Amino acid sequence: MYRQYENPNRLEAELQRLKEEYCIAVEKGADEDTLINLHFAIDDLEERVNHAWQDDEE
Repeated sequence: MYRQYENPNRLEAELQRLKEEYCIAVEKGADEDTLINLHFAIDDLEERVNHAWQDDEE
């Protein structure tokens, strides 16, 4: 399956922003659905970052 090339540095920055957003949500007592959605978004983005770095090495 073909994956579109993604800039790993841009994805890393986006991942850091999402992790910060998650921490803020936890501190503010966000509802469980919000935290779950953020967690899934972080997991998805971590996978994309890994693939982007692998593609960058090729």
